[in-house]
Amino acid sequence: MLRIARARRRRARTRRISSCIRPSSVPLDQNIGRVLAKLEEIDTRDDTLILLLSDNGSCPYDSNRDFAVPPGGPASYRTLSAAWADVGNTAYRFYKQYGHEGGPHTHLIAH
Repeated sequence: MLRIARARRRRARTRRISSCIRPSSVPLDQNIGRVLAKLEEIDTRDDTLILLLSDNGSCPYDSNRDFAVPPGGPASYRTLSAAWADVGNTAYRFYKQYGHEGGPHTHLIAH
């Protein structure tokens, strides 16, 4: 039972850390606004091509995971478990390493 409780605490911590990634899009939105405002200020917005690209999904593999480093710190790199990575990729199937549905999906916004 102790091993199960430890595993549950570890998974709960991983979910909390992973959920912190989502709010990071707010500073991105604010900084895009700053870039657009600056381009407007120097009158080059209409002559500038702006490209925004995004990663294409969750990764369930532990190949880059360093188990000696606790999760959550700047030196840590943790992946989601396969089940949570699948949820993170909704509405697509599988993960970023798979070529389902026409190949990799990398989001692109061009303005």
